[in-house]
Amino acid sequence: MALPRDLGNLGDVAGGANANASFDSGLLFIDGINNRIGIANTTPDVTLRVTGSTSISGVLAVSGNSAVSNTWTVGTSSAVTIALNSNGAIVANGNITAFGNPSDINLKENIVPLEGTLDKVATLGGYKFNYKGDSRTLIGVIAQEIQQVYPELVYNYTNLQEEESMAVMYSHITAVLIEAVKELKARVEELEKQPR
Repeated sequence: MALPRDLGNLGDVAGGANANASFDSGLLFIDGINNRIGIANTTPDVTLRVTGSTSISGVLAVSGNSAVSNTWTVGTSSAVTIALNSNGAIVANGNITAFGNPSDINLKENIVPLEGTLDKVATLGGYKFNYKGDSRTLIGVIAQEIQQVYPELVYNYTNLQEEESMAVMYSHITAVLIEAVKELKARVEELEKQPR
């Protein structure tokens, strides 16, 4: 049976607008009784079930009405590996390795120790703040301040409102703070050697 160009209602596939029947082409399965579609799956348990590797070119828009969490998940119902919540939070059951986080020395070249970190850190501020339109209090730094002393730690991105914004690679600040503490320790030790 050839697949109609415009499927219309699922019941139309079976030959009548109210016919609660199924259609199976071997690749596409339509369950008109439960209003479910299976691609390479003849027993879809949700509205759309795709079995096998899937590639999406373009924009994937995901929405839902789950009374529990309105969450898009990757994995199985019993073993979710990553979830994207409607509030923008990403939750994973394992480590997340993103741009800039791999730290194996075998991946690096041009390794140069940081110098003068204590004076640079002294120019930076730590702040309590909230994002515009969000009353939650957070703690962090200001990207523009970081950019003045460590431009490598700041990058531009397009935010959800499609505006250009600046972001900070917070995990990389650790290296700066480690070296600043070492410089401070050396200064303290020098002062302790002086007669009182």
